[in-house]
Amino acid sequence: MKIDINNLSLSYSEKVILKDLNLEITDNFVSIIGCNGSGKSTLLKIISQNINFYTGLISLNNKNLSEYSKLELSKVRAFVSPEETFLHDLSVYQYISFGRSPYQKWFGTLNKNDYRIIDKVIDELSISDLKNKYINSLSSGECQKVQIARALVQEPKLLLLDEPTSHLDINYQISIMKILKHISQSIMIIMVIHDINLAGAFSDKIIILKDTKVLVYGEPEKVLTQDNLFKTFNQDWNIYQKPLRVYPQI
Repeated sequence: MKIDINNLSLSYSEKVILKDLNLEITDNFVSIIGCNGSGKSTLLKIISQNINFYTGLISLNNKNLSEYSKLELSKVRAFVSPEETFLHDLSVYQYISFGRSPYQKWFGTLNKNDYRIIDKVIDELSISDLKNKYINSLSSGECQKVQIARALVQEPKLLLLDEPTSHLDINYQISIMKILKHISQSIMIIMVIHDINLAGAFSDKIIILKDTKVLVYGEPEKVLTQDNLFKTFNQDWNIYQKPLRVYPQI
């Protein structure tokens, strides 16, 4: 998967959110970090096409996003959002099965292949014990895994996640990140995340957004420097060199 972003800009009511962004993304696990209001979630929603009133060009595998039909796009990318709401009487299995809707015929009936894919994802994410529960009875961490499962049964080539570890305890944070790292072996992942240590530990590349633009984009050990983090957050940081990764700490 390759994403090309050229001269991307977006404004709300004369407020500039993103301006003249240029990026080429080819790595499998990319995190976007930055202060609140820096345009992180907006960029993710534009790539997902949940926002389409921007200027500039974005292409997936050398095809302009605007040239994808909704059905085509739903088979290429999946989006996991913290803003999603759930029906009280919906089982986890029913919810996950909605991810197969791009492949279903008129009456939305699941076939043997759909069931095979759903069951395979449920087993891979180790959530078999949840499938018969009502989705609104789940904890935040369980719900996050279920949302990822629904996205994966779409069989996307690109998985977009907005703050997948927010409001989770440390056990679920690490569990989710390990799952995503494993998934990234075969699917490109782009996520917005506030936890810089997690971004540094698991990401192939990190994008820092600052004042409507890309401040820096590259490998964690080159991006997460004292200078870059001070420019971004106006705070002093201590950077600890680990054997395999860079871990910034405030």
